[in-house]
Amino acid sequence: MKKKKPTKTSPTSLTERYTVGSGLTKTEKIRVIPCSETLPIIESFFRQDFTFTGRIAFAEKWAVQVLQDAKLPTDPKGLYGIPDGLPAKHIGEQIPGRTGTGTLLAIVENRGYREREHKEMYAAMILSDAVRLRNMLSRMKADPEAARKEADALAMFTFDLGLLVYEAIGFKFPYEADTLLGITDRGWRRDGGNTTGQRTHEDAVKRNSAVLRMNAELLRSHPTVRGRAREIAEKLNRPFNTIRDILKSTK
Repeated sequence: MKKKKPTKTSPTSLTERYTVGSGLTKTEKIRVIPCSETLPIIESFFRQDFTFTGRIAFAEKWAVQVLQDAKLPTDPKGLYGIPDGLPAKHIGEQIPGRTGTGTLLAIVENRGYREREHKEMYAAMILSDAVRLRNMLSRMKADPEAARKEADALAMFTFDLGLLVYEAIGFKFPYEADTLLGITDRGWRRDGGNTTGQRTHEDAVKRNSAVLRMNAELLRSHPTVRGRAREIAEKLNRPFNTIRDILKSTK
């Protein structure tokens, strides 16, 4: 009598995939029954980058792209000439045409972007704060005494950076981030298939109808976006930077 070969268990029957959170915090997780069949799954999980650099990578990618799109520098460790944005050798470097030198945050602010208002400033703050956190971690690893002194500051600073990332990518500019980071399934409607991002865009068009109408009327007399934005901002008594961003986003 022939012996029956043991039936192989499919790895899919030994795993359970599920998600937690929503929006920016939406995360796919997996429950695995440890055995020889699921060993490759477990090994691939532990090959992920669980360091600070690994976790902040998606936010830094978004921030770099935002600054590149605005033709701004992207290195938070550099010094830059104001207003040209070209690399400077040291603070106070004297070059004709420059009004000064400064950090990435300084050059972004000089271009008219404001803290907690424009995505360009969020991007610069995220990159700058990430560098500061890495510097703190390096000191703590090298010096146990520094670790004891800076532990509380590190915890507070990490919390602040987390809030900054969520405020920018998870709340104020989520759908631009979705496109960049490859997220395509957020906010699907049951009654027609339009994404929340599409609805948000439609709502913005309605909300900004007066701005867009005036923009169309000024096209001939004011060929530049800045010129039209300044004229519209004065007539509607709204911030110039806000009007300019609306016009740029509807090109």
